[in-house]
Amino acid sequence: MLVCPIRCSTSLSLSRRSAPAFRCGGARKNIDAVAVRYPCSPHSNCTNSLKKIPIRISRGIMMARPYTRILDFWFSPKSSPTYLQEKPFWYGSPSDDAYVRHHLSADYESAQSGSLDDWQHLGDGEGALALILLLDQVPRNIFRGSPRAYATDNKAVAVARYAVLDRGWDRGMPTIQRRYMYSPFNHSEHIKDQEVSVRLFTELGDGYHLHWARNFYEQIKRDGRFKHRDTVLGRK
Repeated sequence: MLVCPIRCSTSLSLSRRSAPAFRCGGARKNIDAVAVRYPCSPHSNCTNSLKKIPIRISRGIMMARPYTRILDFWFSPKSSPTYLQEKPFWYGSPSDDAYVRHHLSADYESAQSGSLDDWQHLGDGEGALALILLLDQVPRNIFRGSPRAYATDNKAVAVARYAVLDRGWDRGMPTIQRRYMYSPFNHSEHIKDQEVSVRLFTELGDGYHLHWARNFYEQIKRDGRFKHRDTVLGRK
């Protein structure tokens, strides 16, 4: 919150564009400065008590964080006693898939279309994590048994490369969220991504998921693809 350095009753006017009055505790986009009128000192010769005070408002203040709704759904809110605890829909069943479909199918379509691409740059990795969930995990729930379950895998890998390999945001996240950040590499049918997956899960020290990372790596190294997807994808 931007705090007024003067009393809220002080008269303020915007210096660049016409807009409603600036209010204490609030902020508007694209405002370079506010003009503040305050009493002159009785010992000064000031003739103009209107002073311009520059303000800088970060985009983080101005923008809501819509991606938090996805994280709150998947992991529970940070204030919740169930935060980061396992959820039944992580593993999938017809009822769990229907639950995810009901809540997140519209968000998936937005992510698939590219409307949410900016999320990958927000929140020091939180936006990227939310986008990865929508592109990598959610379709496996809502399109289970359909080619669409894998349709956004490449897009998910691209986001993971940026967030993990380029920015290193995963390092500051809880272990369970790091697993989801690494999942696109784990699901990829490209051997280079599988090599990254094994390295990341080794560094994480997660023996259970490292076992599966190595298993998936060996499948791609041997077959060049996940053969269990062949029927769904119509491959021979």
